[in-house]
Amino acid sequence: MSISIFALVRRVKPICLLPLVLLALPATGLSQRISKITVTPTSVSGGASATGTVTLSAISPGGSQVGLSSSNTSAQLPSTVTIPAGSKTATFSVSTKPVAALSKCTLKGSLGTSAATVILSIQPPSLSSFVLNPSSLVAGATSTGTVTISGPAPTSGLKITFTSSSPSAMIPPSVVIAGGESAATVTIQTKVVSKSTTAKLTAKLGATSIGSTLTLGPVGLANLTLNPASVSGGGSSTGTVSLTTAAPTGGLAISLSSSQSTVNVPASVPVPAGSTSATFSIITKSVQKSISATITAKDSGGTSKTATLSVVAAGGLASSAWPKFRGNALSTGRGLGSGAVGALKWRLDMSQNAGSIYLESSPAIGADGTIYAGSSDGGLYAVSPNGTLKWRFQAGNSIGSSPAVGADRTIFFGCYDAYVYAVRADGTLKWKFLTYGQVTASPALSTDGIVYITDDNGILYALNPDGTKRWFVGVPEESTTCSSVTLTSDGKICVYDGHYLAEFNSSGKFLWYYETSTEPGFRNMISSTPAIGADGSIYFGSSDNTFRAVTPAGKLKWSFQAQGEINASPAIAADGTIVISSSDSYLYAFTPQGKLRWKSSLGDGTISSPAIGSDGTIYVSCSSTGDLYAFGQDGSLTWHRYDINTLTGNSSIKIGADGVLYYVSNKELFAIK
Repeated sequence: MSISIFALVRRVKPICLLPLVLLALPATGLSQRISKITVTPTSVSGGASATGTVTLSAISPGGSQVGLSSSNTSAQLPSTVTIPAGSKTATFSVSTKPVAALSKCTLKGSLGTSAATVILSIQPPSLSSFVLNPSSLVAGATSTGTVTISGPAPTSGLKITFTSSSPSAMIPPSVVIAGGESAATVTIQTKVVSKSTTAKLTAKLGATSIGSTLTLGPVGLANLTLNPASVSGGGSSTGTVSLTTAAPTGGLAISLSSSQSTVNVPASVPVPAGSTSATFSIITKSVQKSISATITAKDSGGTSKTATLSVVAAGGLASSAWPKFRGNALSTGRGLGSGAVGALKWRLDMSQNAGSIYLESSPAIGADGTIYAGSSDGGLYAVSPNGTLKWRFQAGNSIGSSPAVGADRTIFFGCYDAYVYAVRADGTLKWKFLTYGQVTASPALSTDGIVYITDDNGILYALNPDGTKRWFVGVPEESTTCSSVTLTSDGKICVYDGHYLAEFNSSGKFLWYYETSTEPGFRNMISSTPAIGADGSIYFGSSDNTFRAVTPAGKLKWSFQAQGEINASPAIAADGTIVISSSDSYLYAFTPQGKLRWKSSLGDGTISSPAIGSDGTIYVSCSSTGDLYAFGQDGSLTWHRYDINTLTGNSSIKIGADGVLYYVSNKELFAIK
């Protein structure tokens, strides 16, 4: 059978073209492989993250899925990553866990039979800081050390070790930073040292360490106080030294000295081991003129503290514990002690001694703790600190004048019968002086023995210690509102009359006056006894709802407008804070510059003049409601007491040396401890 060449070619064509077709096809996924895998950065702290990248040997035609794995659970990554069509690379995230030691993880990428690997190093945390707070302290106190690491601690925690270069600074040998945390604190105990000492405290983690220096100071002198700070020549005072912390084993001696030969102190005072204070006696000699002595206390490290003791010449009545109404010459209303918590100590009904009476004057307190108060029956009552009546002196009419007590225990007061009385400590009359009008104001005793007092005809009197007249002078405006006298620190006399505040020198010479209003009438009547601050500023309230501060030269310094009349006398705390009360039932506190520090509402009622304890506690009563309040220096209520039908008078609260509060109400005298 014959076959044409053409037919033969058609029969074998498919066989000959097949290899040509296969050679023209592109590469398939079966020929792709991983070229490499990388990670950035190659080293991280445990808990941080990194970025991985896989690269193929050729461009992916339709997307390629690369398998991923880690040799260690400390590095976590997705199980696959897809390289999109038309690309050779893809990235993926690597998260890590905190580790306690260096961990090297192998990250692997797989595609078919090809694979590539890269090493990721996971670092443990390192020390970042070691801080002491405080870094300087008095030995015996404690400090806190805070150690911080560069990242979170592993689940099992991370141990930090410590060392100290001094046995006086004791730090725990180690602390464990909890898993996931990056800081921990330790308490450093210190021992008393005799001189300034430094200790280097070191925190260590692995091969890294950080040192911090703790400075320890010796126990030293913190304060020196005198009580009282003013005595008559021949009298005594008590000094108290206070330490920065408890005295070490064997105690601590504080050396003492006096700037005046008439004021004697011991060479030193020992503070017993474990104590933070000690007292010593100061003995004075009689002096011809009043002096001031500087008492100096000094510790072994050279720290010194000083306090001033005023020694008053014979006849200096004002050296007593209670030289005038409002407690002292400056009328600051500061009491002798502190610590009352609102408990009733006793209450004494005066009517059982003299029938129907009304206690009119605010009480006064003698150096021996005796309380004195005048009444509507003309009786001056002397009551012992335990609440029993000691004696009663009969004057010629009602006594509304709060007494003043001299250094020789003489009690001075004015009376509606126009007399000024001086009564001895045993209740007998020493002398009396006739004025030109009723005397409702309270006397003031000066350091040179002069008794200053005003009558209701607007006349200011200066009486000698024996009751004879030294001089008298009329104040600018005659009225029936002449105030109790306030004495400045340099011996000037400050008094108000009507809407005038006036100042005189000790010879009775008129110096200046400040007028609250030039308009006639009583709209701006001054109605509170002035108080004087440490810088000589004079503070007082008036019936026009205004509280004013006047300079020592009689110029207005600042004023404040309340919502009610300010009839009560201001009080001035040891830090200079001025506290007033108003008929708007608010208690206000100001800085010496006139900035309102705080105000506290006492509801409804008439608030008494505030009194301030030696610790800064402020006491006021609400006469129409029977409430007694104690406030902290920030205006917060400390305690509150209610006695129905008791605080119905206008008595100011007085504070004894033992912190007991005294006030009168109707026919009763109260003592609150």
